[in-house]
Amino acid sequence: MLTPGIRLRLNNHVSSNAGHLVEEPSIPALLQTLKKNLPQHTIIRRRITGPSSSVQLIAVKHCRVDGPFRLSRKPDTLKEFSDMMTLMNDKRSALTILVLCCLTACSEDIQKPDAGTSFDGSIADKGTQLDSGGIYDAQSACSMPVPRFTYLMAFHSCEQPCQGPHNHVSYLAGSNDGISWTHIEAFVGLKGSVPDIVAHENSLYLFHTGEKNWARLNACYEVLEEGRADLQSATDTGGFVDPSLLIDNGELVLFYLPGIMGQDPAGCATYPCTKEIHSARSSISPIAFSQSAGNRTEHTLETGGTFSDPDIIRHADGYLLYVSTGQNTAVFSSNTLEGEFKSPDHPQLRQVSQQNSGGVPSAISVGDDVWLYVSTPKEIRRAVIKGGITAAQPQDFETVLTGQVFSGASTDTVVSSPSIIVSPWPK
Repeated sequence: MLTPGIRLRLNNHVSSNAGHLVEEPSIPALLQTLKKNLPQHTIIRRRITGPSSSVQLIAVKHCRVDGPFRLSRKPDTLKEFSDMMTLMNDKRSALTILVLCCLTACSEDIQKPDAGTSFDGSIADKGTQLDSGGIYDAQSACSMPVPRFTYLMAFHSCEQPCQGPHNHVSYLAGSNDGISWTHIEAFVGLKGSVPDIVAHENSLYLFHTGEKNWARLNACYEVLEEGRADLQSATDTGGFVDPSLLIDNGELVLFYLPGIMGQDPAGCATYPCTKEIHSARSSISPIAFSQSAGNRTEHTLETGGTFSDPDIIRHADGYLLYVSTGQNTAVFSSNTLEGEFKSPDHPQLRQVSQQNSGGVPSAISVGDDVWLYVSTPKEIRRAVIKGGITAAQPQDFETVLTGQVFSGASTDTVVSSPSIIVSPWPK
């Protein structure tokens, strides 16, 4: 019998775990050890079987993984199998740690696989953290080919006349340049409006306004779990709408517009009125938000208009908050995440999109500047905002997403309410 060995690759340095041989019954112990020492990584366990052999492969992956990939041919020996996997690992800089634990019922000079033996050498990251038992069994790769992109966008869509948010469905698109976007068909969509996405520990969290208002996705864009996040607040009894999220010190930070039962919360029942943007915090698990003290920003609507759809980003040494003012977008800044955000032209608004260039914003920091994405009645547009606060002119905006992102879409297909992030699974 072949006594299985362990091979470690850590930060592109190969080290031998000399003398430390692991029998099959010790696999749970090995996984527990890996879980304890590598808490921020995804551990994937796979079994490769044939008529006379069984190989278990354990891969410890960094949270940014590019995959899946497959062996180009069947290996003839166990050593060749290990060497091929190591070679493939060398070509995947995102795979920073690889543990191969090969268990077989064959003899030490492993024979060629019997006819019909299937060696499926793919390592597929299903984007799932270790469960409470410390083991995650990935028995297969993604059910369909999954493209990888530099940037991800969540957005909602409907067919005109949309007749309200209850007819909206949230989708995902990907891009490598922020301009040309492709519908990610692996994600079938979730019923819900004004989506926002945030990545954490190799999962993608999508928040929206559906009955279940959040979902966690893996690297195959499969929904692993859904739930409803409530808001604990003495004042915001209508809950939250228009969510925008960041991860801060391992917690979810939510910026939101307070909901108002029976009324559009973006406007006023009677004018004038003051609209406020609030924030709240939650652990990752379970997700339950508690309101943070104070207002993040506020604005008085004198005779009409709306103030809604906040989008919070990190930029330079502080934070920028973009808020929709109808078909325009205003910007506010703060040095602290839960401090007061002020307009650069305080007390006046600084409109970075103006003359009805677009509202319902999403922004992403790129160097010294910000890419600002906004919604018009049927499409999503983008402009580069110098320094994140310089007003763009209407001609600076270009259309980047229309209903034609869907194959066979009609001219009545509307896309709106973008949320842009750097993909946790880049190209």
